Amino acid sequence: MKEFQRNLATKKQGQGGWDEIAKGLKKSYRKARASLRLAEASGVDESFHEARKRVKDLFYHVTLVELADPEKLPELQKRLLKLQGLLGKDHDVAIAREVLLHAKTDHVKAYEAALKKLRERTDTLRKRIHRHADRLFDADTKALLRKAGEELKKWPLAAA
Repeated sequence: MKEFQRNLATKKQGQGGWDEIAKGLKKSYRKARASLRLAEASGVDESFHEARKRVKDLFYHVTLVELADPEKLPELQKRLLKLQGLLGKDHDVAIAREVLLHAKTDHVKAYEAALKKLRERTDTLRKRIHRHADRLFDADTKALLRKAGEELKKWPLAAA
C-alpha cells in the first residue's frame, strides 16, 4: 500500500493518474448499480453472484481513493464491505441449496425442511441486500462519488 502511494506521488496530472481513477470509479459505480438492479429484477442466483463481483470492483476503486487520501469515502467503504458480505452469504446459501437439490436421501422430511430453511434464508438475505443497495446507490452516494471524481481530476498526485 505504501509503495502504491509512492508510485502515485511520482505521477503528474493528466498522465493516466487521477483522471483514469475518476473514470474507473464512475464506471464501477454504474456497473455495480446496474448488476444489482438486474439481480433483484431476475432473482437468479448467478445474477446476485455477478453483482457481488461488480460491488467488489467498486470497492477497489473506492480503495484507490482511500490510499491516496485516507479522509475520503471511509463510510462508503464500510457500506460496500457490508453489501459484499451479504452478497457472499447469499451465494453460499445458493450453493448449499444447489448441493441439497442434487443430493439423494431417504429422509424426505429432513430434506424438505432443510430446503425450506435455505429458501427462507435466501429471502431474508435478499431483503437485506435490497435495503443496503438502496442506501448505497442513493442520490447522496451518487453525488458524493461525482464530486470525488471531479476532485480527483484536479488533485496533484502527492502521497498523503
